[in-house]
Amino acid sequence: KPVTYYTPEFLTYYAVVAATIRCKAYFEDGTTQTIALAQIAAGECWTVSVQYAVIAGKVSNKLPQYYEVWAENASGSRLTYIQRYVASDMRSEEEEWILFENSLGGIDTFRAYGDSENTAKHTHNVAEIEEDFEEYRVDTTREHKKNTGYLGNRERVWLLDFFPSTGKYVY
Repeated sequence: KPVTYYTPEFLTYYAVVAATIRCKAYFEDGTTQTIALAQIAAGECWTVSVQYAVIAGKVSNKLPQYYEVWAENASGSRLTYIQRYVASDMRSEEEEWILFENSLGGIDTFRAYGDSENTAKHTHNVAEIEEDFEEYRVDTTREHKKNTGYLGNRERVWLLDFFPSTGKYVY
């Protein structure tokens, strides 16, 4: 997943057994560094920040080209797939980061870098008492339209979780 230095990224993990969230950073000079991001007891659910800036602050004094994150048990056996985050530049001056609660209760982020449009529709509620009109409340409906930019097949399928989400935020 391409990320910028500041893109908010999170990994939510429910540990059926005690687990360690690991991160392996890969550097331009060919070296790597593996660190533990969290120790999670069995039966606990944690959300861990895997933002590029956070990872860069935890590894040596070099910026990683990319890093991988996964969960493993006490014996070092991997429990999850490996999620790879690759450093990238912003794709547009109009880029926005959209955070939403996914169907598993975690927080996902996608980068939208197309045109955007913000509109507000106002309904003025007016009461009439003996030919005297008084505005008592203005209801506002806000709409935010954002073109995503190009999405690959995997990104489009993954993004389907966004639409039914009740928690959506523009970062």
